[in-house]
Amino acid sequence: MEENSNNTPLTQEFFLQAIAELTETVKVGFDDVEKRFEAIDKRFETVDRKFEAIDKRFDVIENKINDISQNISSINTEINSIKIDLEEVKRKLERLEKSSKEDLDVYAEDILFLRSRLKDLDKRIAKLEAVG
Repeated sequence: MEENSNNTPLTQEFFLQAIAELTETVKVGFDDVEKRFEAIDKRFETVDRKFEAIDKRFDVIENKINDISQNISSINTEINSIKIDLEEVKRKLERLEKSSKEDLDVYAEDILFLRSRLKDLDKRIAKLEAVG
């Protein structure tokens, strides 16, 4: 029978024992690797949850930015509408000023004419009173 360096006979029992020990060592190694993978998986799950929370925050921020953008757009539309209304009011005021000036010119002419007629009538009355 053959022997190994420890002077142990190389029997089937020896090989079975060696295989069992090797199997146990490999199993312990794989169990350790599996635990490490589980720990890594948990870390990845934690990181994933953190990224999901960050994504939710970004979604909230994006929604707020979109709301602000829509509000600004609405305000700009309203400002443009007000500008158009102001321009129309300005044009109407200019027309009214022009019309009022023209009317005042006409009224001034009428007043001057009426004053002249009044003077003429006063003179005629004075003549009639002098005669009468």
